[in-house]
Amino acid sequence: MIDTVDATTAPGSSTATFHPLAVASIETLTDDAVAVTFAIPTSLAAGYRFTAGQHVIVRRSVDGVEHRRTYSICAPEGSGDIRIGVRRITDGVVSTWITSELRVGDVVEVSTPAGSFGRSLAQRAPDHVAMVAVGSGITPTLSMVATHLATTSHARATLILGNRSASSTMFLDEIASLKDRYLDRLHVIQVFSREERIVPLQNGRIDQDRTASLLAAFVDPAEVDDWFLCGPLEAMSAVETVLLSRDVDPLRIHRELFHAGRPLARRDLSASDQGTQVEVLLNGSRTVLTGRDLTGSILDGVLAQRADAPFSCRNGICGTCKARTISGTVEMESTWALDSSEIDDGIVLTCQARPTSERVSLEFL
Repeated sequence: MIDTVDATTAPGSSTATFHPLAVASIETLTDDAVAVTFAIPTSLAAGYRFTAGQHVIVRRSVDGVEHRRTYSICAPEGSGDIRIGVRRITDGVVSTWITSELRVGDVVEVSTPAGSFGRSLAQRAPDHVAMVAVGSGITPTLSMVATHLATTSHARATLILGNRSASSTMFLDEIASLKDRYLDRLHVIQVFSREERIVPLQNGRIDQDRTASLLAAFVDPAEVDDWFLCGPLEAMSAVETVLLSRDVDPLRIHRELFHAGRPLARRDLSASDQGTQVEVLLNGSRTVLTGRDLTGSILDGVLAQRADAPFSCRNGICGTCKARTISGTVEMESTWALDSSEIDDGIVLTCQARPTSERVSLEFL
């Protein structure tokens, strides 16, 4: 589903700033999901510009404990609206509050936009994109496909959606409206796991077998320039496996995952770890971690000393805590939020990183 500094954040930046925003509207999408739009004061408009595929973080304190959740922006790029889709999850401290208790006029701590899921759309303007979204994975996907079709006159898009049923599908009316607007350029394929469709192929979960069948029936991977996958780990891993088996370039597969991994467990330091030193550059200032600062992740060590380190999920899927390696080496338990080009460039997830060299220097993005 990012702490407060004075600088604003440019679109595409990973560092984000929190501001109190009033709720402008709340729309019911399904029995367990809503769309929330926040009012952006003119003085903050520049900081809340976003690129399609980016997200914001909602921050809420309950009984003195701070909770952060990342929510993707579902509005088209350039609309000026910070609109998010939120689905209630079991025992969700933030999602239950938003879907059941939040009201128009309430003030919420919301970060400026961050993330780079849709980076390739803005950089390359590909001709044909294919997007696979399962459940609430439609939220950034909706922004991306609407933006891409509106801003690139020759663009085509194939949208494969997996949901339990039509009634559980978020933004169903908006998807239909997009389809009507771009009849010749947008192909929408709905797959339901708990509702019978006329075409048997469109019944069931999106797994490897169904993905292979959908590709054979509806879209040739060789004709797609870029793939964007958004949803739960199991489904997205299945889709990616099939794409790679069809010789799709890994650099053309972009993913954003939900509900993967868990925070890095703390450990006892060995004697050889005692002399390790990690230097972190963040918001123009330097922090040095040594010894007991490094029993958990590098992010854990930074947060123990300063409040402005960017983070949200802390389990390696949101990418909020990305940093660039200046020197030294680290190991990561999970790299789900990184693509292969970022890993090659020395980008790491500080929530998943531990030092593997005696001296490490990192700079938060």
